[in-house]
Amino acid sequence: MSDIELRPDDREAVLPTEAGAVLPAFPPELLARFARKYAPIRDKTAFNATDVIAALDGRFTGRLLAHESMARHTSIKIGGPADLLCFPKTPADLAVLVSVAHEQALAWQVLGAGSNTLVKDGGIRGIVIAMGEMPAECRILEETPAGMRIEVDAGCSLHALVRFTGKHGLAGMAHLAGIPASVGGALVMNAGVPAGAIGDHLVSIKVMIAKAAERPLRVISRSALNLGYRKTELPAGSIVLSGIFSLTRHAPEVVTAAIAATLDGRREKQPLSYPNLGSIFMNPHDESPKKGQRSGAGTTAEKLPTAGALIEDAGLKGVRVGGARISPKHANFIINEGGATAADMLILMRLIKDKVNDLTGISLKPEIRIIGEDKTV
Repeated sequence: MSDIELRPDDREAVLPTEAGAVLPAFPPELLARFARKYAPIRDKTAFNATDVIAALDGRFTGRLLAHESMARHTSIKIGGPADLLCFPKTPADLAVLVSVAHEQALAWQVLGAGSNTLVKDGGIRGIVIAMGEMPAECRILEETPAGMRIEVDAGCSLHALVRFTGKHGLAGMAHLAGIPASVGGALVMNAGVPAGAIGDHLVSIKVMIAKAAERPLRVISRSALNLGYRKTELPAGSIVLSGIFSLTRHAPEVVTAAIAATLDGRREKQPLSYPNLGSIFMNPHDESPKKGQRSGAGTTAEKLPTAGALIEDAGLKGVRVGGARISPKHANFIINEGGATAADMLILMRLIKDKVNDLTGISLKPEIRIIGEDKTV
């Protein structure tokens, strides 16, 4: 078995593969150029967790974790420490957090399920708002013989939403089964698959706009979001609170069967036994909506190779750097085999982008969000 190794202490690592599988060799001397170091960019604002916690005392009802490793809160199990990780329980908690951040001139950002986010090894400066303990319900707003209009909290998992549609016999979400995201995170990026995206059945999004002095809570209609492939245009400083969807009725047994088939397909094709972030790169496509195609749709009129096919054709399937490997099962997944770092992941991503571009002229774009800063030596 040929392998790529950058760290001597990883040489005993063994990758489980199918019988007869042969992993590609890649000359270490060519890989070396992808291991270049970048000077970290640091937030110049000093952060004192004790001062921030004191400012939140009596005003914030959620949990606060200072200097918390983000590896515990991302699906890839990678990430340096956040200065302060906050778990709000209510919209009022959210308002307090962004208010204190503004008062103290601190950076802040939102974390959903952590299933699509790579946190760099140096961690995150400022406040990280984790939405995992916010309300997470699906509520029926309107019910007719033809369908339902439902409101879904941002903290609800996409899997729970899909299960809800199966229970109530609602068509349109079965192809999203198994995507390990929160509804809020899925709405921010219009998550989806070739069969369709979450925005296809969206009516509106309720948001809190952190910097808005007036009307911080707003409802934005679907038409104003300019939905596209892995894209939702929200006002700066927006935090998604919920989404409203309109779904048509279908036989519950048909919907649940479609959900089960989607989950079976994921288990068969994706490396779900290892920590991962799902698809690393977006599929290349023409971003201009075609005639008769909705802007939020997950399909495109022009058939181009998928990112996974391009990576596999480049001979990179199975390549490893440190504890991270391009999955032999699905080339657009990078898995953490144990002890992987964000630096390992980023080296593999640079390798993929450069090799695919050299061979095809196609520039792959990351589907995952990359946040934080590099670790200093």
